[in-house]
Amino acid sequence: MLELNKQQTLSFHSELYNFIPQDHLLIRIHQLIDFSFILEFVQEQYNLFYGRCAKDPEMLFRLIFIQKLYNLSDERVIEETKVNLAYKWFIGLPGRSFARLFAAFYLSCSQNWGR
Repeated sequence: MLELNKQQTLSFHSELYNFIPQDHLLIRIHQLIDFSFILEFVQEQYNLFYGRCAKDPEMLFRLIFIQKLYNLSDERVIEETKVNLAYKWFIGLPGRSFARLFAAFYLSCSQNWGR
């Protein structure tokens, strides 16, 4: 089941994103590339009515994008995203949510997708 309504939760931790320099590479990429095409591209792979809600495919794609951009292993991209505010901001997660939401999901998807 794919959630079509995406909303980033604002919290105290989201204010930490103000410390990311405005000329950071990931901010410039975010300004230049619209990743919303990912949802349309993978929508047929998800059932809108059955199963539990899927993690946002755009988030996963952005995480893989970071992995390739910085030449990180599966494990390293997870560890780096736990502590790197720019990575968290780029994939659209609130400041403290990454480990709980994504680590196991990313590793299982990367194995299932045969990378």
